[in-house]
Amino acid sequence: MRNAALIRLLIIGGCLSSCQASPPYPAWYREINGLSGVNLPNIANGWGLSEPFLNHPDFITNLSGMNWNSFRVPIKWDQFATAEGLVDPTRLSHALNILDRLIEKLHDVYNAQGGQHRIFLILNFHQFKFGAICNGGGIPLNVIDTAGLTASDPLCIFNAFDRFWKSPAAQAGYIEFVYQFLEQLPTRARTHASWLTFGFDLFNEPVAGTTSPITDIAELAYYLKVEQNAQIGRYLVPFFEQLIDQLSIIPDFSILRETAVFIFEPFLLDHFDVPLFFSIGLRDGSTVKALRSDGDYSPLAALVDPTADRDQQLTWLAAPHHYDGAFDPNTFAFLPSLAKELLSQYPNLFFSKESVIARIQRQSDEFHRLGIEIILGEWGTYSDLKTPTGDTGGHLLWISDTLAAVRQYTKGALWWDYNHDQTVNQTSYNLLYATTPDQPASAQTLKCGDRFQILETVFGQCVTRP
Repeated sequence: MRNAALIRLLIIGGCLSSCQASPPYPAWYREINGLSGVNLPNIANGWGLSEPFLNHPDFITNLSGMNWNSFRVPIKWDQFATAEGLVDPTRLSHALNILDRLIEKLHDVYNAQGGQHRIFLILNFHQFKFGAICNGGGIPLNVIDTAGLTASDPLCIFNAFDRFWKSPAAQAGYIEFVYQFLEQLPTRARTHASWLTFGFDLFNEPVAGTTSPITDIAELAYYLKVEQNAQIGRYLVPFFEQLIDQLSIIPDFSILRETAVFIFEPFLLDHFDVPLFFSIGLRDGSTVKALRSDGDYSPLAALVDPTADRDQQLTWLAAPHHYDGAFDPNTFAFLPSLAKELLSQYPNLFFSKESVIARIQRQSDEFHRLGIEIILGEWGTYSDLKTPTGDTGGHLLWISDTLAAVRQYTKGALWWDYNHDQTVNQTSYNLLYATTPDQPASAQTLKCGDRFQILETVFGQCVTRP
């Protein structure tokens, strides 16, 4: 019975990872090929996934016409809690109402696709750059001691997470928020089990903490290669163990255990190739390399033990993110200007098809050792990524190279991100963004007839309104 339920979990779809030989994992793993989807805006009280978004006239047409079967929705603790992290029941109720409306819309998508694919809906408990104290979002302002933290400090995120990982009270507050949200899900999971699978991404982009100032490349290398790896077993895995222990006492949690997928994300900078210079004067042939910080996630084995009582097992996926080679000036702010210039092109001295494929293969191999498949929970790039000759289209090369790895080593990928076009009579939707100084967030829309053939191959057939 357990196996039958697991086999129903995810979509039986086209060949993304089925092109490779099936590894010796439980049978249901072989049934989740072909996850193809997109990240939707966050569930929020204001901007984001709201009634106006859901009521957009092209919502169903766009999502069904692109053949997407997987959708990931951010849920941010700080949008449903006080500054001290206490959940506001009114705001939580509003979020659940929006979730129910989204489920209705996704059922329409399912029907519009002729019921060919189950829908996979990932609820992503989301933080970005920790929270407002570091100019991000997700973690309420006062759940840690913020003394001395400033958003302008490039180490703000690392310092904030150092305090979070060392604060049992802050972690307990986070766990309570996730608990209060998920305790509302068993009935919904059972009601929609014939066509919908829930995924629970329990912590978006966790970051290892540090109190040491990173003053040079050697210290940065030490942090990435040693300290972060140590914190997998010291902080990250114990936190997940506490979280699962608490979730397991949710009434009817057995429904979620039987029907849902639980998603683990590695540390953000783990499996992330960071471009570094090892001498000045790149033009005269100085040494450059991409420093890898691959982590050892073997401590996760106890959490995903396949020998445990089958009735107590959870179904796990790992969901690393992939932006390597897709230049974001904020991510690589510490680099010299010449390095940033190189990274504005693809391929370059740091990143190429070979390095992109090797990185995703390493991720896959790491989690396969634990019996866990991977998806790319986020992947995306910017429309102004150039080719090495300075022409437009570097982003299309990056997409194509990433897809080669996605098809071979993953169960699928979810693009970051989807937003409706702002025009009244839209014929497009936003999938790409520019990073040029004069237009730091201008949307580059994907339209039928535009020269985004590779994207159309990724997402299915481009759709316009009649």
